[in-house]
Amino acid sequence: MGLQIIFSLWLLLFQTEYRVAGSKQNYLLFQRSFQSAVSLGSQGEFEQASSALLRALSISRQLKYSYGQSRCLLRLAVNRWNLGYVAESSEYFNEARAAFKNANDRRAEEYCLKCLKIIQLYNQGKATRDTNANYLSLEKYEQAIFLGRETGFPDFELKCLRQMGLTYWQMGRLTLFLESNKKGLEISNRINHKIEKGRFLNNIGVYYQKQNDYSLALIYYENALSFIKAMDDQPTEAECLSNIGVLYRDLGNLTKAQQYLSSALELDKKVGDIDSFSTDMDNIGSVYLRMGIDGQNTQDLLQALDVFRSCLSLRGIEKTNSLIKFTALNNIGIIQSELKDYPNARDNFSSAMKIVEKGNYLSEKCQIINNIAASFVYENKIDDAIRYYSKALEIGSEHSLENILMESCLGLGQCFEIKGEYFSSISFYKRSIEAMENVWDRIPSESFKIGFARNKMHAYQRIIKILVSIHSANPHMASLEEIFNFVERAKARAFLENIRETWEDGNRGNNASFNERQQEISKNISLLSRKLLSYILSAELKQQINNELEREEEKYIRLVSETRTEARNRGLKITKEICSISQIQNQIIDDQTVILEYFIEEKESYLIIITRKSAELCVLAGRDDLEKSLRGYIKLLSFRSNDNKVGVEAEERIGKELIPLEKGRLLEDAKALIVIPDGILHYLPFETLRASIGHGSGYLVEKLVISYCPSSSSLFVLKQQKKSNVRQRALLALGGPNYGILPTSEHEITKKDVLNQLYNEQGFRFSPLPFSKREVLEIGKLFARSERTILVGEKASEEAIKKLPLIEYRLIHFACHGFLDERNPLRSALVLSLNAQQEEDGYLQMREIYGLTMNADLVVLSACQTGNGALERAEGPMGLARPFFYAGARSVIASLWSINDKTTVFFMKEFYRNLVEGCAAGKALQLAKIRMLNSAWAHPFYWASFILNGDPTVVSMSR
Repeated sequence: MGLQIIFSLWLLLFQTEYRVAGSKQNYLLFQRSFQSAVSLGSQGEFEQASSALLRALSISRQLKYSYGQSRCLLRLAVNRWNLGYVAESSEYFNEARAAFKNANDRRAEEYCLKCLKIIQLYNQGKATRDTNANYLSLEKYEQAIFLGRETGFPDFELKCLRQMGLTYWQMGRLTLFLESNKKGLEISNRINHKIEKGRFLNNIGVYYQKQNDYSLALIYYENALSFIKAMDDQPTEAECLSNIGVLYRDLGNLTKAQQYLSSALELDKKVGDIDSFSTDMDNIGSVYLRMGIDGQNTQDLLQALDVFRSCLSLRGIEKTNSLIKFTALNNIGIIQSELKDYPNARDNFSSAMKIVEKGNYLSEKCQIINNIAASFVYENKIDDAIRYYSKALEIGSEHSLENILMESCLGLGQCFEIKGEYFSSISFYKRSIEAMENVWDRIPSESFKIGFARNKMHAYQRIIKILVSIHSANPHMASLEEIFNFVERAKARAFLENIRETWEDGNRGNNASFNERQQEISKNISLLSRKLLSYILSAELKQQINNELEREEEKYIRLVSETRTEARNRGLKITKEICSISQIQNQIIDDQTVILEYFIEEKESYLIIITRKSAELCVLAGRDDLEKSLRGYIKLLSFRSNDNKVGVEAEERIGKELIPLEKGRLLEDAKALIVIPDGILHYLPFETLRASIGHGSGYLVEKLVISYCPSSSSLFVLKQQKKSNVRQRALLALGGPNYGILPTSEHEITKKDVLNQLYNEQGFRFSPLPFSKREVLEIGKLFARSERTILVGEKASEEAIKKLPLIEYRLIHFACHGFLDERNPLRSALVLSLNAQQEEDGYLQMREIYGLTMNADLVVLSACQTGNGALERAEGPMGLARPFFYAGARSVIASLWSINDKTTVFFMKEFYRNLVEGCAAGKALQLAKIRMLNSAWAHPFYWASFILNGDPTVVSMSR
């Protein structure tokens, strides 16, 4: 019935011919303007369509063309509705109704009245929701949607569906919120309503963020932003940026959180939306609060306190939006607890509780309960704290609120630990860890996994400390296994899951969907990079573009992660299980290999020593003491010295600190040492330490093959990997890249120009490396011509790496500059030929290495600082070596400091000669280092920088 009304109405309006006053030319102009408006509206360009309609309306009035006026008024009413100008829409419908009434068109008049009724119901739905009459609100929207369907305009249903979703959100009915927004997204796609599409995408992102599905949430936010920006919908853009900022805050990336939230704040200032402005300030305050708590920084806490108080003063506390008021009061309470002002803290928690109890805010209610409990812990009122934590746990368990389960179980674990009830404490810590790992396992992106775990290590730390104290009182293999299990679960989990198995059914290079999306992202990165080089941009705009660039770079990594998830869904084996001590002993190490696994904590650190027949635990100094002991020595190693005796005292002292004398006997019969480092130990080459092993005292490297791995479980997986069936050649080596940077066209700025400038600004210099060419040529001579591919000069290019079938090479060697960007690790790069006239820019960046596919026994990074990187708690350095394991390597040799170009030729030639003679990678590296000790380059600076991560037993030249 409704569809027939509207279609017959338009048919009547379009087909009726009238004799009107005025020229035929003006009538044709009217028709063109009106048809243009209809076309623009169908493309979602409502502002332009409105402008065209206003022109058509003006002409129709000049012509006294009454039906033309009615048509324009009706279309204008719908367009203003679509743009969110509901009051203007109502006015236009009233004008159209009056016009139809004057023309005695009763049917069209009733149609306008029906549209006005929809607007009335829509406004009533919003008003009743504001008074928490949620069921009445839903009823109004349902009636509006029913009438909207009768009009034949899906535009009416869209806005009502989105508002109905907000009512469901307020009721805590998140599944129905999602359904409403997905239904709205489907309609907006069908009718090309870009504004509403952006809003629905943003709302769906909010749902997935609430479910702790951070990767999927960000995908929806990014898609939303593309539509929102295109339509210049600044309020929704600010909302979306704010949501992304909160997402990064929850993932522990506080720098990015500040960037996004500040951008949202600036937009909301322009729009003049005081509630949204207050929300932005609230969120920015929460970032300062997190910084203050994480860094135990009173200044950050006080800055957060100022921000929250400003939020409440913008409108006055009585007029402030209830959710903004709740967040501010709750966070002020947290700050006061941290500052030991417990009575005032609980007063603010109580005020916040009164707000959330008026609605169905279970999660928020539990947050306050947990905060009250924490204030009692600070005050040492443990029984009161247990009562509140238990209440939050009960609600969280009943409603599957994972974040609440994590926090309340962690709190209960602390309470029972303080009371000395260790078994109860362990039980709650385990439940907290289980809830955290359930969320963690649903996150496909490596960077998101790392961010999520960044500030959630406390339960692991506490449970390990308790288990160590129990084990020390009564040493037992079962208790040591449990300690080892939690140490492994806390360490390098993201690395473990990103070790790529060989994909027998085809690799990413054959995935058309992956390649298409990869090219799209790469194109966006290039465009943003060119924008960034413009000198006419303000610093603020450059920062904004840089933020967009970082977002596209991270999107690339998530795309690679998605292909891995798809592989898992296709049944391909991707191991992520934590191994046990017994598995290590029976399947990984032999009688002459020892594993040293470290776990560094504030007050004390732990070392688990594993041999084929035994396993023991040692308690070492805490983090501060170890760092004080090691920093100067590590710095000493990285500088040239002609005096080989400098540092001997430190080498012996540190050796005793890290490998206690009473345990040193475990190394007496050993020939191989595998180090699982933690914290600052990632930057220490154990080869340079001296320990009393058997007769005399010397460098450990003289007796032991030493290698490293992020975790024992990672080593277990690397050793279990199967070789592909592809016949492999021995060596691919690139060296001596051409760094003569050619001038670019005045009219074209390339991504290469941008990267040159970015890296130059950070002190990087593109000096020639003449010996790196000689290095790969000398290495190449050790292999048969048919078994090697040697690329030097301009041929040592990024394009060559991306086009070669890397899966066909067992050894891959890079001799070039390496650039380490600790602020933005994804921009760290191996710098290949820069002046080659090719599509690629010459910088093989970390994000691009993730997208490679190889099956190499060994990758050698003969470049500066490739083993370093920004240190992530538990995961280790985020450097250039890491992504090669994701790409398919079993072991990687990388450097800890800037290497000497000339002496590296000699070192690498010795290393490869040992490989060709049949040595495993670890042994070949040991012998090369011993050879350096017996040369003019005996100082550790020349040889200790190169360390082997991964499986040291790969025998690259055996068939």
